[in-house]
Amino acid sequence: MDAILIRQITRARTQTTLPAFAVWRVFLCLLSESHILAAINKEMILDNQQSIRTESQPTSYPCTDVGNMERFVAQHGSYLRSGGTATTWHKWDGKRWKPSSTADIFNLALATVSSIKDEVHTAKASAEAAELHRWATISQGEARIKSMVNMASKHESLLVSPEAFDTDRMKINCNNGIINLKTGELLTRDTSDLVSKIIDIDYIPGTPAPRFNAFIADIFDDDKGLMGWVKRALGYTLTGSVEEQCLMFGLGSGANGKSTLLELIYYIMGDYSTLMDLDTLLAEKKSDIRSKESVGLLKGSRLAVASEVSSTSKLNTAQVKRLSGDENLIGAKLHGASFTFAPQFKLWLLLNHLPFVREGSNAFWRRAKVVPFAKQFSGDKLDTRLPQKLRAEKEGVLAWLVEGAVEWHQQLNLSKGASGLGECKAVEEQIAIYKYDNDLTSRFLDDCTQQSKGTWIAARELYDSYGNWCRHNDIDNIVTENIFSSRMQERGLKKKRTRAGYIYEDLVAVSSNHYSDF
Repeated sequence: MDAILIRQITRARTQTTLPAFAVWRVFLCLLSESHILAAINKEMILDNQQSIRTESQPTSYPCTDVGNMERFVAQHGSYLRSGGTATTWHKWDGKRWKPSSTADIFNLALATVSSIKDEVHTAKASAEAAELHRWATISQGEARIKSMVNMASKHESLLVSPEAFDTDRMKINCNNGIINLKTGELLTRDTSDLVSKIIDIDYIPGTPAPRFNAFIADIFDDDKGLMGWVKRALGYTLTGSVEEQCLMFGLGSGANGKSTLLELIYYIMGDYSTLMDLDTLLAEKKSDIRSKESVGLLKGSRLAVASEVSSTSKLNTAQVKRLSGDENLIGAKLHGASFTFAPQFKLWLLLNHLPFVREGSNAFWRRAKVVPFAKQFSGDKLDTRLPQKLRAEKEGVLAWLVEGAVEWHQQLNLSKGASGLGECKAVEEQIAIYKYDNDLTSRFLDDCTQQSKGTWIAARELYDSYGNWCRHNDIDNIVTENIFSSRMQERGLKKKRTRAGYIYEDLVAVSSNHYSDF
């Protein structure tokens, strides 16, 4: 009876999760004999020694390719993840799962092979030691190393799809943690956070950035409405959301601050930013495969910046709608296979002249956001060292961007999902000018028709008049009749089929001395 009791008390003392005093309190009334106490102490010592022997006992691996795979996983599995092939690896560096080179993985594999000889010293028998020694030499061959890495890349504990990284659109990784862009809160991180990109700057909420704030006020001429809109737009850019479905144009010639601002944001956002070849958005500039390669480079980015376009360039509106939308995109690696990915990037085009848009649809004009950089700086107002001064306030600029993201999210909720950017008079005025200069259909309607209840005009007659108007104005981009019909209906005109053919209701042609064919 005493022996059984001693064993139970000892097991409870060494294995229970309860505090020690609670265990002893339960059994105290049973411990009235000193010989029992001595026996319990002896039993605890024996148990501890057995535990130490068990923990120090090395794991035995077979001398096979599978054994080497198990060795590699045991030694490196806590900080490695594989995409399922011997060439797609991520390594945890304490802050993120950084893409790892094949050379890095090769060196880890060499370390595993070198460790096999250490198992010889702990072998239980001479035959086992001899086999381990032989296998340690064989494993140094290229075929054995490649086999180990290839098999390990498919091990269940290491497998993570490349698409699983950086998927939380309202969080972003920075130097000292992960930022919740809905609330502005800084979160701790560990290996369970599948982040592969990083902003290499500490996030310190509320950090001041007086020079940067003065810069923003300068370039936007202290227009509070425009300054607030730009802050929300850049905060939205920090997120992975693409629900606004917009294309940002930074417009202005000369030294106006647009390049300085976006180069700063590009620098701040680190791995989350990229440069884009503007030809990707221009009509008839790239072959299909070259276009896919350019699009593929945007995967995982949140900011894509492009600049430099001639005054005669024409936008490929279909491509713009694809790249500013929320549907999956098809990209390709350089001279490699195509792949599909979910976009997170926002396009910012920095231009002196807005590119021509051939008969843009409402879907295009809904996306276009033109930010005016109207103020120019010269003489003593031009600070050539300004970029360095702004970068010196990088912690404050990051805090400002996060504030913008939080404000955007709040505005989105207040608008019940309509838009987190809100309205801005300066932006809307520039969009109206851009639309008038490029929306030939609306200009034609303004010049040559007027709405009148109860009237009508034949659809073919209206299209012929549109063609005459284009030729009179030296416009060679005359759309087809089907596209023209779509443009009319996008603008709210009612097309109806009658016995005499198709007509547009409540619309009449106006006389004009300028168009003899009208």
